[in-house]
Amino acid sequence: MKTCHATAREQLKMVQRRQKKDYDLKLYQREYEVGDLVYLIDSSSKIGLCKKLKPPWLGPFIVVNKLSPILYRIKNRKKETVVHHDRLKLCEDRDVPGWLKRMRHNVITSETALVDSRPTPADKQRSSLDTTTEMMTYRMRYMDIDDLFYGGQQDTDPDATLPYCLGDKVT
Repeated sequence: MKTCHATAREQLKMVQRRQKKDYDLKLYQREYEVGDLVYLIDSSSKIGLCKKLKPPWLGPFIVVNKLSPILYRIKNRKKETVVHHDRLKLCEDRDVPGWLKRMRHNVITSETALVDSRPTPADKQRSSLDTTTEMMTYRMRYMDIDDLFYGGQQDTDPDATLPYCLGDKVT
């Protein structure tokens, strides 16, 4: 009886390893950054409405906070929710509403303000070259996003301020 039990346990462990390997091969985990625009899958259905005819995605939403590698806090005009990464899809729309551009700018600047508000001893030794390099990297990242939304049709000014890089022109 003990040998049968041991054999069964070994077989179960072997099957579990194989199933885990097969699952991990098909696993797709997308990482989102704070400020990314995403859609949320709408799995709800209302009685009396045809689920086949309604749009499957809600949004666009903006990623406000990354709680863990798989959990994100997203926000639209009315609500803020925490969702799993499996329910999100990156928004690749060219036309983005103005309120969403402003909200993205506010989220990104508030995040950088939080990071900048915690000085460390290493920050005191930092050179201005490092800060300039980081700012250029930051600008390049969001200039690429604007190229995605505007198709590269927007004029780029090398002396532009941060809001201009995010799509809001500064006069």
